[in-house]
Parts: sequence; structure tokens; C-alpha cells
Amino acid sequence: DFFVELNQKFGKKIRSTFIYAYQVYNKGLLQKPGFPTIYSNIIVPDVSYPYPNKMYFYSANIGFLFGENKLYKTLDGGKSWKKQIAPSYETQNAIWFVSETIGFSCGNSKTLFRTNDGGDKWQALNVPSIISINSALQSITFTSNSVGYFMDNGGRLFRTIDGGNSWTQYSS
Repeated sequence: DFFVELNQKFGKKIRSTFIYAYQVYNKGLLQKPGFPTIYSNIIVPDVSYPYPNKMYFYSANIGFLFGENKLYKTLDGGKSWKKQIAPSYETQNAIWFVSETIGFSCGNSKTLFRTNDGGDKWQALNVPSIISINSALQSITFTSNSVGYFMDNGGRLFRTIDGGNSWTQYSS
């Protein structure tokens, strides 16, 4: 798990509110065992293929449901969803927000994006050239507005200290 790995590297607890859904089926959300039951009442807006199968909540009310090239946002804890323009047609593997407006998304084909308006619009960010075009960026987290980390599918960890404008490979 990405956060376990980060916690081992840094010896401190990283805030993790990223929730993965197991499967979307029959307009319901089947979640991984062990997650709080608060998420069992979420109404899933779209069950057509490709399925939005990942979820991230910044707070109890503000959350995102995504997968493949679909993105939805809720402001009421999952009772209703607004369709957003997805950052990319590539599969997005993770989303992380540092505030209600500033967030990041990473995905397949070395895609990395930033939003400054709560997910309405996304801007592509530069990804280090040592990552091949076929690589997937698997996970992303930030410990402050400027310091963040992502991991590629090869297990390499990258760090930014300027809010995602530049990234360097990181080792402790």
C-alpha cells in the first residue's frame, strides 16, 4: 500500500482519506471490507462501462468518484453527483486534494494533472523524463500545499516541493 510505504519511509503518519471502491454494480457501491459503513449509502451516478470504480473524499461532504475517463463530484457526501470533465481519456489511478480547490490526479501513460478550481478544469503537469510514456502513475499524496509525492508502477517515488511544478526522484 502506497501510504504504508510512505509512512515507513518518513516514520510518521500520512493523512490518508483515499477510499478505493471494489466494484460498482446495479447502481450500488460495493466497498472493500473494513472501510466505514458511512460510504455504503452513496448513490452511484453512472454504472455504464467503463465503470467509475475509485473514490476519494477530501471531507465528509466533498468527494470524487472516478475511473477510466469518468469523473463525478459530490458536495453532499454522495447523495448527489455532478459530472465533471475528466482530466484525461487515460485511466486516472488516484486523486488527492490539499484544499477544497487545489487537487492533483495521476494515471496511466504518465499522466499528471492539477486543478485550482475544485476539479472543474485540470492542467497537465510535467512528468520527469525518466518515466516512460507507457508507465502508470499509481498513487499521489501531499503533506502540504507545496510538498507532494507520487509513485509509478515501477515502485519509484517522486517528490515535488513547489506544488507540482517540478518533480524529482526521491529516496530517503
